[in-house]
Amino acid sequence: MPQEWKRGEHYPAIVTAVFDGDTVKVEWSVASLRGIRPDRIRLAGIDAAEMFPRPSQAAATAKLALSVFALWQTCVVVPTRSWPDCYGRIIARLLIHGVDASTELLRQGVVTKYNPVRRQARAVIARESRAQWGM
Repeated sequence: MPQEWKRGEHYPAIVTAVFDGDTVKVEWSVASLRGIRPDRIRLAGIDAAEMFPRPSQAAATAKLALSVFALWQTCVVVPTRSWPDCYGRIIARLLIHGVDASTELLRQGVVTKYNPVRRQARAVIARESRAQWGM
């Protein structure tokens, strides 16, 4: 089973589910990709509010915006790196009728530009909070 993606290649698909404001599920249009490639896509360059453990209004708004824009649409997945993230998702640009989904969600103001430092800080705070409560 191939593990690497060709960065910058174009892979045709259909968006079949939206998990939150920055993660979707696709079904590959090319039969040779089905079953051998991860089907969860993390949109590159953006960060949406989390849906779990409890969705905020911002998380619900981002998910709705991505659903309206992308759900059941044909798309092109363009990986921005050749390996999946720690959750097995492909980090990629998602093009719907030539429009980058990340750019569209930023334009709508429902997500923020991805900032790895901010992301790491939130993870540390969450870990410390769990430790404080013995979780």
